[in-house]
Amino acid sequence: MATMRVCLSTLVAGIGFSWITCAPLLIELVFSALISPTDPMAVLDVLRATNLPKSRETKIAVESL
Repeated sequence: MATMRVCLSTLVAGIGFSWITCAPLLIELVFSALISPTDPMAVLDVLRATNLPKSRETKIAVESL
């Protein structure tokens, strides 16, 4: 799940930044790839606040880390 979201976020942010700044698309895709990954600590905080089964919580936490 996170891999697809990071890829989509990278594409959207890269194209958007390229359109706004008129910089080359490749440079903006690299920049957006750096800023797109999820913050593991934020994911863990959200998981603690939810009432998910422990197995599901573990899978999401491991994927975000």
